[in-house]
Amino acid sequence: MSTNGRSVLEMTAVPGEVMRFLERFTVFYEVSPESAALGGHVIRQVGYVVNLYGDDERGRPLHPGDDHCREILRGLYRIARWAAPADDGACHIEIQGVDASLHYLKGAKGHGCVRLEIRILHAGAPDRPMDADQKRALEEQVGRLEALGVRSGSNAPEAGGTSAGRA
Repeated sequence: MSTNGRSVLEMTAVPGEVMRFLERFTVFYEVSPESAALGGHVIRQVGYVVNLYGDDERGRPLHPGDDHCREILRGLYRIARWAAPADDGACHIEIQGVDASLHYLKGAKGHGCVRLEIRILHAGAPDRPMDADQKRALEEQVGRLEALGVRSGSNAPEAGGTSAGRA
């Protein structure tokens, strides 16, 4: 992704701690709609959730809530903060570690992953229907993740395979 001929990475320097994390861990993302239940049994799409996953690069088994999982969660949080869209007042971005559990995904070879959620909603009115502001924020978030080499879940490497930071 580029803006005025400059890549995202050129526009904002990537912190060394983010690059070191990406060299050590497998990181990938998945996007899903964020919905809200309204009165009268109506469900409305109000934004997006970007799930950011981290796995040990050596395929070492993770144990829920241990120091290694917390290290991965901290690294995912740093990536999410760096990749967050600019605050233009139109969107509210929530970044949160989900829980202490592990998430088992296709291609993870039975190893659990740590998950961090990034919610992209309307600022001040989280139940408003999704619009161009959320789409733009999602495109910016995903573009920055991909500029780091983080791939979507459908294109993610096998656990213990090539991580976002390695060739």
